[in-house]
Amino acid sequence: MRFEKLFSPTRVGALELKNRLVVPPMATTLCGEDGAVTDRFLAYWVRRAKGGWGLLIVEFTAVEPRGKESPRAPGLWDESFVEGFSRLTHAVHSLGAKMVVQIGHAGRQTFSGITKLQPVSPSPLPCPVDRQLPGPVSKEPIRCTMNPFSGREMELEVRPSRRPKRVIVVGGGPAGLECSWILAKRGHHVILYEKAQRPGGQLRLASVPPFKQEISKAVSWLTRMCEANGVEMRLGREATTEDILSCAPEAVIVATGARPCRPEIKGIDGKSVIFFNDILEGRRFPGDKVLIVGEGRIGCELADLLGEYGRAVTIVERLGDIAIDIPFQIREFLLLRLKAYGVRIETRAEVREILEDGVVFERDGEIGVLKGFDSVVLALGSMSEHGLKEEIEGKVPEVFVIGDAVSPRSAREAMEEAARLASRL
Repeated sequence: MRFEKLFSPTRVGALELKNRLVVPPMATTLCGEDGAVTDRFLAYWVRRAKGGWGLLIVEFTAVEPRGKESPRAPGLWDESFVEGFSRLTHAVHSLGAKMVVQIGHAGRQTFSGITKLQPVSPSPLPCPVDRQLPGPVSKEPIRCTMNPFSGREMELEVRPSRRPKRVIVVGGGPAGLECSWILAKRGHHVILYEKAQRPGGQLRLASVPPFKQEISKAVSWLTRMCEANGVEMRLGREATTEDILSCAPEAVIVATGARPCRPEIKGIDGKSVIFFNDILEGRRFPGDKVLIVGEGRIGCELADLLGEYGRAVTIVERLGDIAIDIPFQIREFLLLRLKAYGVRIETRAEVREILEDGVVFERDGEIGVLKGFDSVVLALGSMSEHGLKEEIEGKVPEVFVIGDAVSPRSAREAMEEAARLASRL
């Protein structure tokens, strides 16, 4: 038998485990704002115990009200929490699993917006991210804080279909992959078309910028799930109406994602112009001096990537600040890296024309020019691509559109939408 040790009983101190499979502590944000165990939090852990895990480790659990690291983190700082954790423990034990809790205190790495209290720390130094000045710790000792199904165990479940169908999924991004493996696991016959040679879509591109390589593991996992559940993957093939109709599907799911926005700007077809996805796909790479016309995360992450490669980068942003669509903790460190690379930032600048070596922009009613660049990179967001829906509607029994093909959204939102559809079809 393979993995004999993995599935054999073991002991950790006085704790006897039925196997060596461990769910590590991961934030669920499923507890109440008071830190209490909720039905959804209990259902989350019961599902994992039913899955056969030997040891479940509850996420960062605050030992004091000021020590919470997120608004819905669990708490365990007085007797009021005993009843909820007792219910949780009994439920998990009844399924043969064991449970431990990761206890902690966030110290200065939290803020009053989360705890409704001033944070505390041994030293009166603010966290470089949250920047709120902490109060001193009192002399009184402190008492001892990418899966669509996580936290939705009461709503989503992969059950065998009562009537398996022949389903075609068009698009192998996060939504298409997630939808495909769940449908196949439920018993449907699934054919997945992806025009690129590799699946992953926007999720694969998101793994290219610095410090985001771990995202590629999500693509690998989704691909393995499709393969393990028998999805017929037709990679490097763009599905046509004829391809789809020749398969006689009972349902078609359009998950064709989005394409880069292409605004009506004079000079957009110039030789120096590069779209952001061409860089992330490795099709083109800019020269030494780069001007990025960018909105938010995409433009800033491209600047970070190009800075690593030694390019001199300038960002032109129409808003009053950059990277406002990035969580503040990540944004602070990204801005520090851009500063270290010497990235120049021009805000409140609306590009009116693209020149051979720069752009003409308008700011506060005045016209300005930026010149002397080898490449102009456009990172102006994405727009949905769902033309296939109109082509096949009325020609197959059911047509659904999910993910970015509906409207650009996060991978988490796209995968949740896909999971909901696949669980009920």
